[in-house]
Amino acid sequence: MSSASIDSAFDSRLVAQIAAGDARAVGKLFDRYAGLAYNLGHQILQSAERAEQVVFELFLRLWHESDQFNSSGEVKTRLLQNAYVLAKSQLPPSAQVDNQWENLTDTELEEVLTNPPAPTEVLEALKTKLMATIEPVARPATGPSKNFPPDVPSARVYTGIAGGKSGAGSDGNRSNRGRSIWPLLAFGFGIAASILAVYSSFNARKLSLELRDLTIQSVAQRQEMKIIQAKLDFALAPQTEVLILTGQPAAPQAKAKLIWNPVEGQGILIATGLPPAPAGKSCQFWAVASGLPIAVKTFSADSTGSAEVKIAHLPPSEHIFAFNVTFELAGGVAEPTGEKLLSGTRI
Repeated sequence: MSSASIDSAFDSRLVAQIAAGDARAVGKLFDRYAGLAYNLGHQILQSAERAEQVVFELFLRLWHESDQFNSSGEVKTRLLQNAYVLAKSQLPPSAQVDNQWENLTDTELEEVLTNPPAPTEVLEALKTKLMATIEPVARPATGPSKNFPPDVPSARVYTGIAGGKSGAGSDGNRSNRGRSIWPLLAFGFGIAASILAVYSSFNARKLSLELRDLTIQSVAQRQEMKIIQAKLDFALAPQTEVLILTGQPAAPQAKAKLIWNPVEGQGILIATGLPPAPAGKSCQFWAVASGLPIAVKTFSADSTGSAEVKIAHLPPSEHIFAFNVTFELAGGVAEPTGEKLLSGTRI
């Protein structure tokens, strides 16, 4: 059997032990792969603190969802895939991730993720925190001893409770009852503490996931607000003009508005009601300057016939007197050949 096969079999056995409630097996897998997961998170997020969050969440999920690893291929591969997903989930939706390691072989990937090695002191602190989180809620071993403390026989507990009688001459019974009830109370408090620990761990994990989701939503909303504010500032600029384009016989339901800054040569075309483009064709936006059509930009409408097109470069405004939209070959043409869909004349 190859070394890789031995490692894979060892990892699968550890996952099986985790599924059976052995918290120590989580620590063994942590020792094997936490460094790779940390470096992967660090490369994506460029933050040591957030890479630590990825590692902690990764192995906490392994503890709670170990059954998902039993029939999902190599444990190492799944762990790194999950680390990748967790790291990307911390980025705003518009962020671009360098996927250069996705096409690497296993050997090349390991070289990338171990050079330089993850900081030992950081991983040790993370492991201590992780084990302190999961060990209090580890499932106890099966057997009679889980029902009663090992040094207190069950018969003694129940005899102590039932044997106490009130009245004269019962001091000895009261004394025995007092001594025998404490182990049961201690056992009850232990169960309550364990239940509380399980609930606290589950609740903390749930709140952590909710906080992460809210953070992602907040970042996305801030990005969206910035875009809206930029559009508003552009539309309210003193030099901005608004030109209406009306539908032509080839697209009678179409209409559009061009919000245009002639000084900067930039604009936004907002169109609705455009018909579906024929196969191999797309919409093309034209400026008519000094009587000649000038190709500006190609674009595609969505399934409802709507489009919002940002235009970065337009000819000098003093030469422009009209704008048109036509269907042309995908990729654009130098001169218009298709029927007009939209047309607007500058006053």
